[in-house]
Amino acid sequence: MPLSLTAFCQTLTINDLKELLKGGNANKILTEKSFVKKEVKHRHKKKQIFYVANGNTPHAESIELGAEVTLSDGTVLRDINYTSADTNYVNRIMKQINMAGIELTGKKVEKSKTTYTFDNRKLSAQVVIDKLNASGNTIQFHPKPQQP
Repeated sequence: MPLSLTAFCQTLTINDLKELLKGGNANKILTEKSFVKKEVKHRHKKKQIFYVANGNTPHAESIELGAEVTLSDGTVLRDINYTSADTNYVNRIMKQINMAGIELTGKKVEKSKTTYTFDNRKLSAQVVIDKLNASGNTIQFHPKPQQP
């Protein structure tokens, strides 16, 4: 009898997320990683774009791109929220965050969730592992404008 094996893995890496933070071509980056644009919303006169991972995966992944902010030197930055129903995906990205030199600066353990805070000169990240509802696993990235 033939054996069938299907493997699933996270779609994005920390390098992809860093590129998105810097205002990289989000549509190109995300569509190459099999994400599809789900919707565009305007909140407080700022555009937010939502993408979901396309494909036959039981581990839903989604990305919310915050509004782009252009600094006086022309640098473009934006916030990103990554969500996955697979805790392993979030844990792998959390390890990549740490390996990228973004230091763990805090950990808060609660009954329903554990929150990790990472920070460096260029970026802050907050990772939430939801113990009750895996679809609540999130990573929020916030770039920091560089001081002159």
